Amino acid sequence: MEQKAIFHFASEALDAKTTVVKVKTIQLEGQDEIYQFPHDAQTSNRHENLFGHAVTKGVVKSLKTRNKFRKVKITLKESEFLSEYMDEEGNVSFEGIYLEVVQANIPTPTLTPSTTRSAQPEVPINKIAKEMALNKFDGRNCNAGAWLEMFISECEKLNIGNNKYAEVLRLWLDGMALEWYSGVRKTSIVMPSWDTWNNSFIDTFDNKSWSDIAYAYEFKFLGGSFLEFALKKRGLLLDVDRDLTINSQINLIVTALPSEIRSRLVASQLKTVDALMSALSKIEPMTSKHSGYPKDKQHNTDKPCSYCESLGFKNRLHPVEKCRNKIKDKKKNENVKIVNNNDLENVICFSEEAKN
Repeated sequence: MEQKAIFHFASEALDAKTTVVKVKTIQLEGQDEIYQFPHDAQTSNRHENLFGHAVTKGVVKSLKTRNKFRKVKITLKESEFLSEYMDEEGNVSFEGIYLEVVQANIPTPTLTPSTTRSAQPEVPINKIAKEMALNKFDGRNCNAGAWLEMFISECEKLNIGNNKYAEVLRLWLDGMALEWYSGVRKTSIVMPSWDTWNNSFIDTFDNKSWSDIAYAYEFKFLGGSFLEFALKKRGLLLDVDRDLTINSQINLIVTALPSEIRSRLVASQLKTVDALMSALSKIEPMTSKHSGYPKDKQHNTDKPCSYCESLGFKNRLHPVEKCRNKIKDKKKNENVKIVNNNDLENVICFSEEAKN
């Protein structure tokens, strides 16, 4: 005896640096119901025979980037592992537990004239999408993986089926992300599956350069509100690594603060990010009048001088209009102009005397 089944695999974060492939659902061929494995029973160590199958090994190799999906068909044979996913009567089960149905195609009832008159019109998908608590994604404004997770969560909250995800996705894209959507749509005669959209989105936008990562980790406090700095720092960190633990977020934010401020924070009391934000909101913003620093060590809030940078002197923080190099060069040019004018007058004078 054998039975073909469709397994749905997904790559997810195990920790900040590790990505694992899990099996999410199973659907028997010829049946409409899709069954979900419990969250604690989706890893490879719970499905040794399945993950030892040649098809699954190929899936694992292809899902190297997190937040990607793949559906494949695998034949379950009695001699291998059919009994692991079905009972003697052909019901889907796993380790003696009957799995929960997460999706099933329900036949549409035939409408009679009376039911047609009382039926409510279907709400347009764009009207439903307006209820989503989400900012548009343009390919640059936030982390792609984190944004896509929020998008799917909002769709689930509004009971939007995954067959409508791609249609709703278009309404929440802007800029080059919208161009990407048009490009994917043009490459297929029929609307691609959501797995195709999801995987293409992650491949295209969920890639951070080393400069982005370095900027997030090296971003330090220069002046102003400590709370605003902490919120900005956390946002940058989560953009490049949304799997950072709470402790790592707190440590990276606090170590980027001035030592005088760190000494005012009690580490044992900062168990959550909210506790850190609350503590920082109570500390007066850094100003030139009251900063806790000697005047010669106060943090300079000026931007790097563009004139100094043009001369090869980077990270000199002062206003361009007060730049000493610029003032010095200006005086030099004025002196040159005066000398040149004097020389020109002498030439004209000598030429006039020659004519006389």
